[in-house]
Amino acid sequence: MRALRRLDRHRRALLTLTAMLVVAGGAWTAVAAATASAVVHRTDATAPGLPAHRVSRAPTAPFDPPATPPVPAPAVTAAPPASTSAAPLPVPKPAPVAAPAKPPASRPAASSPVSAPLVAAPESTQAAQVAAALIASVDQQSHGTRSIPATPDNVGLVARWIMNEGGLRADNPLNTSHGAGGYPHQVTAGGQDTGIPIFPTMAVGVAADAATLLSNPRYARILHVLAGGKASCMAFATAVIRSPWASGHYGHNPLGFCTGNMTPKKVRGHRHRRAG
Repeated sequence: MRALRRLDRHRRALLTLTAMLVVAGGAWTAVAAATASAVVHRTDATAPGLPAHRVSRAPTAPFDPPATPPVPAPAVTAAPPASTSAAPLPVPKPAPVAAPAKPPASRPAASSPVSAPLVAAPESTQAAQVAAALIASVDQQSHGTRSIPATPDNVGLVARWIMNEGGLRADNPLNTSHGAGGYPHQVTAGGQDTGIPIFPTMAVGVAADAATLLSNPRYARILHVLAGGKASCMAFATAVIRSPWASGHYGHNPLGFCTGNMTPKKVRGHRHRRAG
């Protein structure tokens, strides 16, 4: 009994479901038909031959954006090529440089111990000029065998000797008595003849002094001291004092010889003769 009731209940439910499916299917068919009709109606409204009042809006032309005018590119001006035919600028020539003047020779020419007359000058300056000429005359007359270098030391030593002798005024720098027979003699303040000649020019007196130094072997020590070119005044004074150049031997005072303070300062008399 229960089974029959259960079966009847299931059958009713199945029928109810079937009815609902039928109703739903009909509704779906009606909706689809209505949609298709609306589409056909909208499509026909735009076909040619339909009244204008049935067209919802006029068709529009396709939109074409206005063409943008091209922006011209900036003009580029090429630089003209450099001219290769232009003449180069002239290069100024440097001004010629004058050659430096040659320094004066350290000694006078061999052929002329005193090349020019000596002008008035202080005794020390004149003595230095004559000393350089005397050194050159010794070199010339000895043909280089007893030459004396014309160093500042040698010029100073010989100039000191000349100043101690005091013979510049007689053109006889070292007061030699060589050749006294052919020239007038120096005379003392008391009128005494010294036998020491007065030469006509300084060149003659320089040559006579050089000849005297070379003629007597007893003066060789003086030339030997000067040959080194750097002798001290004391060594030179000693060599002169020990020679027979002056009869008074300069008071045998080397220091007085170098300073010019000798007692007595000058010794007169015959001296400075050649050997033999």
